[in-house]
Amino acid sequence: MIFINPFVEYQDNTKKVLKVNHSNGFKKITFVCIHSPAVEQICDALEFVSGIENMTVKKSNYHSLELGFDGQREGKSNNFHSRLPLLIKW
Repeated sequence: MIFINPFVEYQDNTKKVLKVNHSNGFKKITFVCIHSPAVEQICDALEFVSGIENMTVKKSNYHSLELGFDGQREGKSNNFHSRLPLLIKW
């Protein structure tokens, strides 16, 4: 599932993120990785997101999403895999 985040502003048609306005203090999404077993069967949505700055799509045995904020400078992360296929780094 791919969705647009309402907390994010984009530059006009460049697919570059300007800023994130989130209450926890995150300023910018600096890394996104979509893990999928079906990379060869790329759909229109994955083709669109693969052109976004700092985004990658990797072949994997499972579906998962990694998000990195502010260059992952703090070296912290939260792994939600027990409940949700999501890893957040900041």
